[in-house]
Amino acid sequence: MFDSVARYHGDRPLGRVLDAGTGAHSLAWVARVAQSWVAVTADPYAYDALKGSHASGNGQLVLGRWEDETLLDGQVFDVVLCDYLIGAVDRFTPYFQVGILERLRRHCAGRLYLIGLEPWPSSAPTDGGQILLDMARLRDAAFLLAGNRPYREYPSAWVAHTLGGAGYAVQSVKHFGNLYKHGHVTAQLRVAERYAQKAPAGALRAGLLAEIDRVRRRAAACSELVSGVRISSDYIIVAETA
Repeated sequence: MFDSVARYHGDRPLGRVLDAGTGAHSLAWVARVAQSWVAVTADPYAYDALKGSHASGNGQLVLGRWEDETLLDGQVFDVVLCDYLIGAVDRFTPYFQVGILERLRRHCAGRLYLIGLEPWPSSAPTDGGQILLDMARLRDAAFLLAGNRPYREYPSAWVAHTLGGAGYAVQSVKHFGNLYKHGHVTAQLRVAERYAQKAPAGALRAGLLAEIDRVRRRAAACSELVSGVRISSDYIIVAETA
């Protein structure tokens, strides 16, 4: 995805970059290609994991939330990168999807690149697809029962429309089909299992763990997940300040 962002940007220098919802992958790319950068995360665990490996003279890692009006007050950037940020909003700052796009507009002096995921469908025509959907529902249920909020993805059409209302001119929307294999299912079920252990003790927790194990066994027996199952797509929206 970041190679695609680089192709969209062309030969122009990225200049000063804001990684508005940073993680290990986006920050590794930004720290390598930007002349200078600021990376923001609302997750204290991510902040602790990243701060040691990305202590750099040309960059700054910030722990903060975008509903804080003082965050990066007065700072403006040539490029703003939103790497799966919209999907993460509900987990950290519920109901702030429109607000965060409006909030970032004041920091964007040039171009915004927004990477997102089209929401998964409610049903799938094959067993492999249904296993993926069941896995995702179990993971989200485990988040909720552990007292956390799951991620919530938004379609590219909604994001592009909202960007237009927030003062951006959308230049392009590009989709990239996703292929999910067995390893993705098992990794996400490990996440679900970890959170399920924090659910209220008793029949509820036991039933959730048992269902996770059933889906894991279904996935192990599904030959379709060896070659991969196509569900949904990632997307990159390129926008400029209007």
